Amino acid sequence: MPKNSMLYRKITGALLTILVSQAAIADSLHIAAASNFKPALSRIISLYALREDTSTPVVSYASTGKLASQLIHGARYDIFISADSISNPKIITYLQPASIETYAIGKLALWSASKVAPNSINQIIATKINCIALANYKLAPYGLAGEEALRALNARGLQVQRVVKGQSIGQTFQFVASGSCDWGFVAYAQLIDSGKREMGLLVPEELYSPILQNVALLKGVKQEANDFLLFLKSQQARDIIKHFGYDLPPNNL
Repeated sequence: MPKNSMLYRKITGALLTILVSQAAIADSLHIAAASNFKPALSRIISLYALREDTSTPVVSYASTGKLASQLIHGARYDIFISADSISNPKIITYLQPASIETYAIGKLALWSASKVAPNSINQIIATKINCIALANYKLAPYGLAGEEALRALNARGLQVQRVVKGQSIGQTFQFVASGSCDWGFVAYAQLIDSGKREMGLLVPEELYSPILQNVALLKGVKQEANDFLLFLKSQQARDIIKHFGYDLPPNNL
């Protein structure tokens, strides 16, 4: 066989593989999900794909604010898994309002990668903190909760020299993990996922507004999106969500 013919076949085969792969991705379920929910959602998706014998959904993780901006600017998603209650009317325009419901109730934690975990919030108040990290409240609901908690702790006497803000709860976690900040407000689920639960402290819930995390379907989505939303409410999925430290809403199934 001439070398040119063999080369042509190899190139053609490679192109067909790419086209088939792209077609599969285009046909897959596309999910926009808040960063804090990545550990739990990764497990839920693996279980869903195995149980339903379907292609693995494609997930984009970012802060709720960034994902909302993507939706407004035309990003094509089937499901929006937010870290807040989805009350922004600009976002609701793109969603099926009747599909909006709470899938988890988040918990805020305060942790340090280098300090001994405190026994109570009063121990932290008594500590002079050089740098504390929290997510940008304009982009991340956990950032808003962190702002509320920080104000409450400041009122009780907490002294903080510098506040650093991350663009997502994931980046905020890295600020602390890298040592850039000695303390940080993060999602409790992140501590569980990273095996650092013992290095953090749950922030008393009276110090911040409830973090009601809602999910919704986009308008005009495929039936598989409805199937996945139903699976997200299954007992198997709820067990995973609970494992990562979230509180659960009543099951309406």
